Formats: sequence, structure tokens, C-alpha cells
Amino acid sequence: GLGWFRACARSAALRRALHRKRKRHAATYSILCLRFGHRRLALFIRQLHRYEAGMQRVMICGGPGSGKSTLARIMGERTGLPVYHMAPFHWKPGWIERTSEEKIPLIREVHARDAWIFEGGNSSTFAERAARADTMIWLDLPVTLRLFRVIWRTIRDQGKVRPDMAPDCPEGFHHETWRFWQYIWATR
Repeated sequence: GLGWFRACARSAALRRALHRKRKRHAATYSILCLRFGHRRLALFIRQLHRYEAGMQRVMICGGPGSGKSTLARIMGERTGLPVYHMAPFHWKPGWIERTSEEKIPLIREVHARDAWIFEGGNSSTFAERAARADTMIWLDLPVTLRLFRVIWRTIRDQGKVRPDMAPDCPEGFHHETWRFWQYIWATR
């Protein structure tokens, strides 16, 4: 396996989940923290064949614009594991936000399965997913790079629905855009 790497855990829920996991299953659990992106991420993707045999439930975490969706798609293609993005659980078609009562059962249904690659946040189910995962990848990139990527993605994909989004949720500038950018800046 990958062995243990120190996670760049800023979340108390993540630290608690990892601590419980380490105590119970240290030999079967791997965590990888990829910092400052492109080179290390590219190296990891090139060497993915070394790690994929032990991967059945992979959790990919990181801030908006860190590359979670891209990495999940690449890993899904290489490993054959089904990929689940958090955005379709969070949004209904037309940018209508689901309530917690709607999305939590949907998320739990996925992470109860035997094999998956799950990317994204949702702090209310984070500890449960971390406990089920056998591999966690934490993408920790500088906030300026992440914000640049999200702004570029918004411009580049204007009017298009990204493959990791819910149906009828086109990328673009709308009432939530500025608030989302502020959230990215605040989560550094």
C-alpha cells in the first residue's frame, strides 16, 4: 500500500475519523496528501498501477478547484471502479440545492457499496465515508491556484454542464458565483 503519509487535515472531523481508522485498521488503510499539485499529481497518475490493486473504496478530498473531479475520472478509467461526484447529490437539476434530508440517504447508499471512488465534501457524512474508505487522497493546493482554476473553468465552460455536475446545471455566472468564490477564498 501507500503507507501512512501525514495528512494536511484542517478539519476536526477528518482528524477524528483518521485517528479511529488508524487505531483499528492501520495495516489496511492508506492516505496520500498531494500538495501543490501538478507535478506530484502527474507522478501519482503515472504510478497509479502500483497502488490500484489494493484500492476498492477511494475517497478524494480537497477544496474547490483542487482537481478532485479530474483525478476521480482518471482513476475511474484506470481502475475500473465506479466514480461518484458529490455535486449531483448536492444539486437537483436547475441549480436547486437538495436539503440534508434528501442528500444524506443518497450519499450513504453509495458509500455502503463495496467499491467506489467518491470525490467531494459534504461534512455531515465525511466521517462515515472516511471510515469506509480504504484509500484517501487529500489534494491540498494553494487557494490562489484553486480560485484561478474555478474562475477559468467558469469562463471556459460557460453555458455547458460539466460531467461531474447534476443535469441542467450549466456552468456560468449567476447569483451564487460570487458567494462561491468567497467561500473558496475563506477555505484556505
